[in-house]
Amino acid sequence: MPEDTNGNSPPEYENVAGEKQNSSPLVDEKKEELKDEDKVVESNEPFYRRYPKSIYFIVGNEFCERYSYYGMKAILVLYFTEILLLSASTATTIYHTFSLLCYLTPIFGAMLSDGYLGKFYTIFWLSWVYLIGSSTMSLTALPPQTTGDPYFWGPALGLLLIAIGTGGIKPCVAAFGGDQFGKHQTNEVQVFFSIFYFSINCGSLLATFLTPILREDVQCFDNDCYALAFGVPAVLLLVAIFIFVLGRITIGYKMYPPQGNIVWMVVKATGRAIKNRCKGKQKQCEHWLDYAADKYDQRLINDAKILYHVLIMYVPLPVFWALFDQQGSRWTLQATQMDGSLGGINLKPDQMQLLNPLLILLLIPIFDNLVYPCLKKCNIRCTHLQRMTWGMLFAAAAFVCSAFVQFAVNTTVVVPPESTESGVTLINAAPCDVRMVPTNGAWDSVVASPYDYSEILMTTPGAYFLNLEGNCSSIGQSTNVAADFDGGEAYRIIVAEFATDNGHELVAVQSPDKYEKPDRGLAYGSFIMTNLDPEREYYTVHMSGEFDYEFNVTKQGDTGFFISEWELYEPVDYTVCVMVNESYCEQLPSKFKVKAGAAYSVVYQAPHQGAAVMEVLETVPANTVNILLQIPQYTLITAGEVMFSITGLEFSYAQAPASMKSCLQACWLLTVCFGNLIVILIAESSFIPNQALEFLFFAGLMVVVSIIFALMSTWYTYVTPTHYDDIVAEDEKEQLTNGVEANETKDPNEFAMTNPHDTTEGEEKN
Repeated sequence: MPEDTNGNSPPEYENVAGEKQNSSPLVDEKKEELKDEDKVVESNEPFYRRYPKSIYFIVGNEFCERYSYYGMKAILVLYFTEILLLSASTATTIYHTFSLLCYLTPIFGAMLSDGYLGKFYTIFWLSWVYLIGSSTMSLTALPPQTTGDPYFWGPALGLLLIAIGTGGIKPCVAAFGGDQFGKHQTNEVQVFFSIFYFSINCGSLLATFLTPILREDVQCFDNDCYALAFGVPAVLLLVAIFIFVLGRITIGYKMYPPQGNIVWMVVKATGRAIKNRCKGKQKQCEHWLDYAADKYDQRLINDAKILYHVLIMYVPLPVFWALFDQQGSRWTLQATQMDGSLGGINLKPDQMQLLNPLLILLLIPIFDNLVYPCLKKCNIRCTHLQRMTWGMLFAAAAFVCSAFVQFAVNTTVVVPPESTESGVTLINAAPCDVRMVPTNGAWDSVVASPYDYSEILMTTPGAYFLNLEGNCSSIGQSTNVAADFDGGEAYRIIVAEFATDNGHELVAVQSPDKYEKPDRGLAYGSFIMTNLDPEREYYTVHMSGEFDYEFNVTKQGDTGFFISEWELYEPVDYTVCVMVNESYCEQLPSKFKVKAGAAYSVVYQAPHQGAAVMEVLETVPANTVNILLQIPQYTLITAGEVMFSITGLEFSYAQAPASMKSCLQACWLLTVCFGNLIVILIAESSFIPNQALEFLFFAGLMVVVSIIFALMSTWYTYVTPTHYDDIVAEDEKEQLTNGVEANETKDPNEFAMTNPHDTTEGEEKN
């Protein structure tokens, strides 16, 4: 018995009556005439000669389209949190809602393709809808969107159009590529799907690398340049449309006409079968769908049997996608809490997604040329469904790794004050210990060493009168400050030494604090300056390094303090200077070394009867867990993707009847939709507050589903569905049998194309 390309004996197939045989009944009649044809295909012809030239245009189109999609998606969560000012949970929910729509709309694209327009025109027209959506995302990222008062309707419209466009063409492109092959080119089709998936990840790799750079390293309108980062994917989509049309003009595609609304016909036939069976109007049938034979064609019924036979296997699959798609949400947010510094290089959190397409490009050849052939030599069966099961288990292992990484990350994560409490930190810019005590005795005393800070204190919101006492012999012993704390906010009580008419005294002031981790692997910073000219309203500060910043430190009433707003900084080393006049910038005595994830209160005491003092107080600890620890989880999830996703794509095409190629591709993509729905429900419910435990929950769920799927696969019987060439041959045979010439009964325009390069009915171009 011949073996498939993975060294497996071909499975038995079912005929219409449910009897097992080694081939499809439609194939048997033409088996002999295909033997010679098969020998030609399996000759020593060069690799490129055995493939229709049209598929290179399809692969090129897919590369550009995937760049557009993944380029936009790579920065989407950060766009939500940084520009639209959404919370992490809300951003995660919207991100997965968008992904859900992208994989829900394929079913409508499949209906449009198989039922009305055909694959080519469905791809062509929906690509324009896609392009309008991408352009909308770029245009709505311009001011005033970036000025701190964002609106959501523009991005929402853009994302909706993208979901309709990309979702509508998803089930058609892969199936359209498969249509370019003859029914005998099974090996070539299998390789095509690997090449097709390879092109997807080439586009994804390039987009995931370049888009974060365009977003962050190019500044426009005094902010990260999201307009450019969204605009480049829109341009690539225009290129994708051009390549696709160019293939039609120059080479031509094999194009099959739509077969009518096959999905709706299957639904109606299913309803008819259920109705007849319940009423018992017909004699006993071997299959429940055969009860619809009184009204519907047997070919439709046979195709529907295959469809339902495959769809049962899809039921457990959404759980894999629930794990896989968290690379762009939960895993990216995890990366923002990690240290991305690698010597002189700082990896951006969203650039970690590069690992997935990069590893895909490495692992596809390894699996195709090493893993699967080794299994073949060891006589180990590795069917489609067995590979998919292993892919699920690898995904579970990836989430176990991510959970352990998150446990380490949690040690550096701080919890901001809740709405029922306020956070208070004492910043001591005086040369002696200072003790802070509330006059109402709400908490015990808080002590900070010279030029240091106290641990944050959580207290009840409200008004307080605070007494600050120092043990400095050269200055006044105490001072008081009235403070007002709001719920859910953090504050600094800053105390410093000032020269007055009565000598040196302690002076205190209340100022906002940042007790939270910054996003995007950046750091917060605020400057506190004393002993400056009290007649001035502000001073300008310059920070220079790999990145440059300029901001003002503003006078705080009559206290003598100059304090800056909290700003976000890139994690590099900076030289800092203060503009004391229009022509001179006085350099601070030491460098400001910024680390990712930290919050810094930088205390600077200008020289006054002594040397200048500069202390960098890290009030929120920097990220210490290296971002490279995410590599194992990305490696495991990508290996799982190779075994699960590529195999599933091939399985869906190979098992689909000719009239339902796009339909079954859409059903495969629909499992991704339901996977994102699972993430949305869990993220919104927040029933697992600890992120590490949530990762373990998903890992355990995946293991359980893998076992269920493995059991289901042992019961699955592979089928050989009809090919387009079989349908044409069968129709012609039936017409001749009835004594009617094909050219008299067959619509001569059924396969007519407007382009002379297009081919039909299995005809191929060299």
